[in-house]
Amino acid sequence: MFRSPLTLISTSSALLAAAFLAACSSGASGSSGTFNAPATSGDDFGSDGSSAPVTSDPTGEGETTLTGSTTLDPEETSSTTTGEDLPDGAALLQWSIDGNAIDYGSIPVDTSTTTAIVLENVGGSTATSIATGLIAGDFSFPGGYPGTDGDCGTELAPGETCRLDLRFGPTRVGPTQSGLVLEYYDGVNLGAPTQTEALVLAGAGQGESGNLLVNGDAEDGAVAPWVVGFGQANWQISDQAFGGMHAFEPTGAIAVTSLEQTVSLASYNDETTAAGLRYRVRARARSEGEHTYRVFINTQGENNYEPVASGTQTEWTLVEHAAELPVEATEFIVRLECANGGFAAGPCNILFDDVTLQMVYP
Repeated sequence: MFRSPLTLISTSSALLAAAFLAACSSGASGSSGTFNAPATSGDDFGSDGSSAPVTSDPTGEGETTLTGSTTLDPEETSSTTTGEDLPDGAALLQWSIDGNAIDYGSIPVDTSTTTAIVLENVGGSTATSIATGLIAGDFSFPGGYPGTDGDCGTELAPGETCRLDLRFGPTRVGPTQSGLVLEYYDGVNLGAPTQTEALVLAGAGQGESGNLLVNGDAEDGAVAPWVVGFGQANWQISDQAFGGMHAFEPTGAIAVTSLEQTVSLASYNDETTAAGLRYRVRARARSEGEHTYRVFINTQGENNYEPVASGTQTEWTLVEHAAELPVEATEFIVRLECANGGFAAGPCNILFDDVTLQMVYP
């Protein structure tokens, strides 16, 4: 029997654009990743192969101007004012972007890219008191509205255009979707402001997070914050490690004993979450030969544990599992098990080390 502990292994439906009419932001963003990704030009687009054509700014200032459309569905946007109910002579602000959607594509976390967005008044009056609220997520106007290279003010005359400079700077791994709405007075109905159609904003943070598990390598010299299954045999720290000084090891089992840790996904699950984020669980495991190590995950709650690895190898073995994270997942549980095949108390000779849980995109 092993005399010391072991370590473990580790292993969104896109939001409707209309949902963002109620929540727009200035650049308040989600949680940041735990790594520094290399810089990028920001010209890459979604993993589905779609792209929004851009032309580089001849000034060489790093700005791109959108000239095409994206794959986002314009029918998912809504408008407060349409041509059919437009009062005679009223101002009407429109985005000069097909489909009212911008996809910034996938760029490394902690880098950024900007896009020039042209706004046009196609109505008959001057639009006044043009303003925007906060844009949810990692989209913002650098330096404040209308952006460093933007020239829009609070008014726009009939037939005139102006430019907004909007930045996407992902602070976490994974796809995100938000929306931009401008509010203004149309020169006819002065009792209440009207709104532009929602401009759908999409993008993704590229890379991988750090290990979301605490003490996944047992190097704290203790089992905590891992939790032993209720009424099951205890676990301890072993000096028979794969890497470092320590690993996790059960003291025995009555058929099965387990060790698990629950991770909150609050920083990856908010109003801007979109489908496509993946998770990866990895661990090193070994057995004395007659007992079985097993790894389970749970992203659904209510004891919906999914087996992802098992074995009886006597040498240290890498176990790994990866899949798309459900958009609705609010927590992630990693469970390590030892099964000795018996129904009475007895030894359970397995070890776990270097258990990790990471979020990965793409």
